[in-house]
Amino acid sequence: MSPIWTAPFFSAATNFEMGKGFRISESDCWHFKYMPASDREYYHFQESDSLSNYNHNPIGYVYFIIVAKKIFFWQSDIQAVESLQILIHILISLVLLWSARSWAEMWLYTLLYAVNPLIIYFVTFPFYYALQAIPTIFAVGYLINKKLKYQYGSFFIAVIMAFVFLSRPTTLFVCLFVLLFFFLKEKRVYSISAVLLFIATILVFNTSTKKNPWHTFYIGIGGYPNPYMSGLTDNNGYLLYQTKTGKTLNMGFGGSYYNDTVATQYQEISRSEFIRIAKESPFMLIKNAALNFFESFSGGYFIDLPLWVNYVSAIVGLLLLGWMLYRKYYWWAVLIAVCSLSFSPYFPPIQAYMFGSYVAIVCVIVQLLVQTELGKRIYQKTIIQNTAD
Repeated sequence: MSPIWTAPFFSAATNFEMGKGFRISESDCWHFKYMPASDREYYHFQESDSLSNYNHNPIGYVYFIIVAKKIFFWQSDIQAVESLQILIHILISLVLLWSARSWAEMWLYTLLYAVNPLIIYFVTFPFYYALQAIPTIFAVGYLINKKLKYQYGSFFIAVIMAFVFLSRPTTLFVCLFVLLFFFLKEKRVYSISAVLLFIATILVFNTSTKKNPWHTFYIGIGGYPNPYMSGLTDNNGYLLYQTKTGKTLNMGFGGSYYNDTVATQYQEISRSEFIRIAKESPFMLIKNAALNFFESFSGGYFIDLPLWVNYVSAIVGLLLLGWMLYRKYYWWAVLIAVCSLSFSPYFPPIQAYMFGSYVAIVCVIVQLLVQTELGKRIYQKTIIQNTAD
């Protein structure tokens, strides 16, 4: 990920003061951007008296970086957050392995999730994508173990999910899914208290942002062939602004892209253009949304591969969804859907965005494999309690 997006989080974590908002040292961010890429892994961001407000991204990931730096205090900033994300991944993997009823399932969870190169790539990627798996694993716990009750643990879960939401607002629906299960599974005193804690944490630790959702709406059209733009890239949005205003968006720290007036102007331009296209080509957007939805049940949308690969991904997702409905895995289907539902209607589910879905998809695939005739035979021979000695 470009330092343009990562550096502000690390600088804000180093200079954080409660109640002061999302503030960064622009000079330190520039220094980080222009240092050799090999040196960034070992860099410690510096405290500064000259700070400016940063308004483009939610603040949540800053809190996770602060925690990472406290726990792994002997490491550099990036190494600390990578270590925290690896620790979270290990805990999630242990939950899956603990839930396995046979050695066959245990090996499947290990190969498909715990040591899967695609999963590991995002786990060690120093950005907020890996955090999306946190709410999902809490929901998976309920679906795997029908008797599970978090009880007092629901308070901790609610707070953690609030910080995940503050990092990645697209996790809203999966967080709500877990809160719903609190009401279905836990005593009212736990469920109501957890919901109140979730809301209170967001209210206390949130800061305002000028992040433009219409930018994502607009450039999402480029995921599939259309007469309006070419390719799925942020540059289509920046080009739109330049075409409408005759001005170039300066993406550098402190540049025009972060100016409140420019941000408001760009938001209005992208909103108006998306609405115009929606009125002009509604069936194209419906088709895109359908492809996005089914891809979110599969490997997602692949940016750098031929378009037919994404159509295959959508077909595979449709088949998996159909199998889940046939097997009456309704809650699993809802869980996978809500992991991406906050963006899939308008933006292709690229792997980074749908990372939270993978743990649920892997669980469903494991059940699919063990329920085949061959899988049943292997399962019966590898039941853990029968091979304990």
